[in-house]
Amino acid sequence: MTSGKKTSRSGLGSKQKRGSSGTATQYLTRNAALKRLQVSLPEFRRLCILKGIHPREPRNKAALKGSSKTYYLVKDIAFLLVEPLLETFRARRAYDKKVKKARAKRAFELAQRLQRRKPGYALDHLVRERYPTFDDALRDLDDPLSMLALFATLPAEKRLGIDPKVCAKARRLDVEFGAYVARTNSLRKVFVAVKGIYLQADIQGQQVTWIIPHRLPQLLPDDVDYRVMLTFLDFYITLVSFINFKLYHKHGWRYPPVMDSALDESAAGVEALLTDLVPSVSEPAAPPPAIDGETQMAEDESEACARVFQGMTFHFGRECHRELLTLIVQAFGGRVVVGELESLASDVRSSITHCVVDRPGAKETLSHATYVQPQWLFDSANFRVAAPTEKYAPGAKLPPHVSPFAVADEGADEGGYVPEYAEYLQRLAEAAGAAEKASAGSQAPASVAATEAEAEDLEEVRRGTVTAAKNYSKEIGEEGTADEPARKRKQPARASSKKAAAAKATDEDDDDDDDDDVEEPTVAAADGMVEVDVDGVKYKLSEDDARARMLMPRKSRRLFDAMQRGIAVKQNKAKQLRERKSQTAGAGAKASKRR
Repeated sequence: MTSGKKTSRSGLGSKQKRGSSGTATQYLTRNAALKRLQVSLPEFRRLCILKGIHPREPRNKAALKGSSKTYYLVKDIAFLLVEPLLETFRARRAYDKKVKKARAKRAFELAQRLQRRKPGYALDHLVRERYPTFDDALRDLDDPLSMLALFATLPAEKRLGIDPKVCAKARRLDVEFGAYVARTNSLRKVFVAVKGIYLQADIQGQQVTWIIPHRLPQLLPDDVDYRVMLTFLDFYITLVSFINFKLYHKHGWRYPPVMDSALDESAAGVEALLTDLVPSVSEPAAPPPAIDGETQMAEDESEACARVFQGMTFHFGRECHRELLTLIVQAFGGRVVVGELESLASDVRSSITHCVVDRPGAKETLSHATYVQPQWLFDSANFRVAAPTEKYAPGAKLPPHVSPFAVADEGADEGGYVPEYAEYLQRLAEAAGAAEKASAGSQAPASVAATEAEAEDLEEVRRGTVTAAKNYSKEIGEEGTADEPARKRKQPARASSKKAAAAKATDEDDDDDDDDDVEEPTVAAADGMVEVDVDGVKYKLSEDDARARMLMPRKSRRLFDAMQRGIAVKQNKAKQLRERKSQTAGAGAKASKRR
């Protein structure tokens, strides 16, 4: 009779205890990790957030203790054992106990003295550890900027642990990054949504997208764990401080910059720092690196952005989001006048070209200035052209605010849906670009020839897969024909067996291809096109392309079908949107006739 733990046999009859190898030794439950690290659950969560360690999902949960538990890798827990912050957290916990004991004895002076002597900690080594290069830090900048922008608008609440100093630090870092974006003309896209304002900037070739909340009274719900958010914010403050310092130092600017207190009180935001962004004398800027193709394209894009509001001076009403609008205007080459119109000097008032107001009953006190709504700035910035101001007059019905992210995704390939107003703005931008090239002395025939050459290159790339498949099939056929006599001379006795095996393999391959493909292109349309049905998605090909597809290897054919299926799905979606638009327009016309 046997009893005890289960055993398994491994190797030549040797017994091995269950749980001593495999998946069971690679993972730890959360409670086991807490016992091994000798920390509390809040400290463990804080440590994992700062180090970037997450729970893992084991592949074989049957070999573990339970399927409903949280597991961590043993290597990650061993990585936490050598973290210097672990000892710091233990020392801080000991000081918390001393402070609590002193307050219980009503020794408040001792409690304050102990609180001041409480050991602090720095997270600089974690930034260098998690982001070995600066580009790695820029790729992960989306969430930090969004978190900083959120806490910059939140009210300080002692009950929830939100310190006013933390909110002020978050706002300052947010404004510093915005000042860099405005000064270098790095802003690319702006979109106002219900959730917030989405911004995208090009920072040294990396696309950084973050969201800014609307300037509305913020409610702090009680069911949110703000300790977790503050832990993330603690690390993000250190990360963004490093990034801002690196960006400012690259251009030779002083860091931290000095903020103009008068402009900061008037909610100018970025404008309060731009006056200090000048190259420092003690630390000259680094020499510019060699310019390659991508760098030249980025510089051309920055120059195009800097010309959108060039020569324009803006004044914002008190109801507008001044910090956001100042960032947009400065990033696209315009100037901003801060202050109330009545308090400005006459020469400053005469220099204002555009007044941005966001209420229908605004009085136009400046007769020489153009009054527009804030959406005019967003649409003009997204399409790199000054949109017609008549559509954005105060109190007028605004045109649809088109998302530049959706236009970039849908309009990148043929067949994508682009809204009508977006096409209108794109045509304006193309006309403005052509006029600028003509004024600069560019030759029209050369540009037309370049455009035709680009179109020919695109057509050649589109048919590249088909041509490669034809060449591949032709080469396979030629190699088989050329090598067959040599094989027969060298191995006459085994030729028949090899031929039979090759025929059998070909039949099996054909059977597999028939199983993989849902339907081969057999239906010919009236226009000479062949309809292909793959996984319920239909698309059309020319007869030559359909034959070439049948000759493709299985892997290439699957890739080709996936590409065509994606294009077909996008085209079907665009078709549905156009039909919905026509139906809506027809219903609106009928309603207007009835009235």
